[in-house]
Amino acid sequence: MKAFDIRKVAIIFVMINLVSFGLCFLNHNIWYDETYTMALVRHSYVDIWSITANDVHPPLYYFIVRSCMLVLGFSLYAARILSLIPFLLLLLAGITKIRKMFGEDVSYLFLILCSALPAMLRLELEARMYMWAMLFVLLTGLYAYEAIESNRISKWLGLAFMSLLAAYTHYYALLAVAILYGLIFVVIMIRQRKLVLNWLLSGVMVLAGYLPWLTKLLGQMNKVSKDYWITKPTLFEIAKYIVYPFHIVEQLIPTLIAGILLLPLLVVIIKNIRRNYKSKEALFGIITFMVLFLVIGVGILVSFLVKPVFVARYMAVTFGLVWLGMAIFLEKASEQSIKRILILLLSVLLLESAGQCVYENSNSFRQMEELSNNMDQDASIIVSDTHSLGIASYYFDHKIYALNNQEQLAAFEPKMQFASSEEILNMAGKYYYITADAKTVKGGFKDRAEWIQDIEIEDHIYHIYLIKKN
Repeated sequence: MKAFDIRKVAIIFVMINLVSFGLCFLNHNIWYDETYTMALVRHSYVDIWSITANDVHPPLYYFIVRSCMLVLGFSLYAARILSLIPFLLLLLAGITKIRKMFGEDVSYLFLILCSALPAMLRLELEARMYMWAMLFVLLTGLYAYEAIESNRISKWLGLAFMSLLAAYTHYYALLAVAILYGLIFVVIMIRQRKLVLNWLLSGVMVLAGYLPWLTKLLGQMNKVSKDYWITKPTLFEIAKYIVYPFHIVEQLIPTLIAGILLLPLLVVIIKNIRRNYKSKEALFGIITFMVLFLVIGVGILVSFLVKPVFVARYMAVTFGLVWLGMAIFLEKASEQSIKRILILLLSVLLLESAGQCVYENSNSFRQMEELSNNMDQDASIIVSDTHSLGIASYYFDHKIYALNNQEQLAAFEPKMQFASSEEILNMAGKYYYITADAKTVKGGFKDRAEWIQDIEIEDHIYHIYLIKKN
């Protein structure tokens, strides 16, 4: 359909993304949630199930990581490879399933968007579940489309199975597939009521498959309603939801530039939604956007009415679907419009790659490693907050004592033990104190703490002290 070879363009975008991944891959940058992953996957499958039941995420991602690490070894590099794999599977879905369903041009535009949009490279490099959730939600959407089109049992089974994988990976992926089921029901009632029974049976299968975890989810909801780290969203936070897909690692100016460069893409897509909204492909594209907006809307609504439970990165579970929706409508644009958009996307990809590489090579991570190497091997570390615990557990081989006893911190055992300040002061040996709490030294350590240095990682400053004993 297009005079230029969009296949070659897609290959260039994918290669730039993968080269950027390779340039950032070997750095030891890590943030708290990743340290939690690295600590938890060292436990048995039974322990992972019980520990995650006291946390705020379902267990499937940790099962996947542990299974692979038993073969590849327990390292941050292995965990990063396991976040790249779902990205590669997204691309594979693009050149197989999406190509068959929506055509070659949509397929390659999907590959380009997956490779170019700023949030993707960051998520590929994180030892977290968001890329897997994104993959499972996309496949849920594709099976939903095929189930309605063909009414084949295999497609309804695929819909149920992928929904379960998504639901066991992240709770906002669970919300996304629940919204998908609701939107499918609306489409069926308007267009093909004969499919209601298969839709219902598919939903029952998902519910039955989720029953083993449902009681854990209800318990977690009760805990979150009482105490959770997320704060109520402000107008600034809500604005960040809009910026997040264009977000370039902790850098405001590049993020704003990326947002401005991508505005024409959004304008072209909106124009083509208005012009091409009656076909079944267009309806599916609109549904993909509705899933994103409803996930954000439900998250904000619950945050205001019940308890804050939503942060910008949770919307990432819908990105695979959304990029497909964008590709469907972008394909309807003129050749000249697409060429201009591709140039802008290439600029954004290069900007993101440069920003990510600069960030990954930050000295702060090496400073923490140097501190660890300079500490006495028989020394112990005291931490007063969860972020310091995570960082200490990853960078230091020393014994760690945590002052706050919380069930979800069991992931860091047995390397970490809970102890009071009185118990620690009665122990022999040398101690270092690490805190991210604005230079606040807790317990009986305040008058014994000698400041050593501050190290900034992500949006936290870690204050390191030597504890002097009498």
